[in-house]
Amino acid sequence: MTAKEYVVRQVEGYTQLRNDITTLEFELKSLAPFDELQTDDLIETLTFSHPTESPVQESRISDKTAAIALSYHTIGLEQTRDTRLRIASQLEVYQMLANRLDTYLCALHPEDAAVLKKHYFDGLSWQGIADAEHHCIRTVIKRRNRGMKRLTELYDRLARLGALPGVEPSM
Repeated sequence: MTAKEYVVRQVEGYTQLRNDITTLEFELKSLAPFDELQTDDLIETLTFSHPTESPVQESRISDKTAAIALSYHTIGLEQTRDTRLRIASQLEVYQMLANRLDTYLCALHPEDAAVLKKHYFDGLSWQGIADAEHHCIRTVIKRRNRGMKRLTELYDRLARLGALPGVEPSM
């Protein structure tokens, strides 16, 4: 893929990327209650401990119940930890992609960045942008082309450094 194709893919997918970031942040936060300290009460209940702290051996329930409960508890904690790591890793990548595009958009002329944001992020047509800003369509297209050219140059620089796997730098 060329740097220009990559830029188009990035700006077209930006809104979905931001939605994915919000979702991953929620999921990561929602896993917080499943840590070791907050599941001790559950384990105590599963091992049939009495409020007087009498051990399982004095009840009619075998010690196997406690062993099974502890085993499932350990497995659950490992799965939660692994899930947290995968979510955090994906979140870090998505945030880096979104932050990179935000930074590069700030490097454009403000008018060029505004046109690109209104079209790709807000969903306005090129004609709709022209009408809203009281400009002719040629002015909007000129700003679009100038902005996309500059974004392509910035991403092309990364491709030359090898920071964008699968993206071929321009010649």
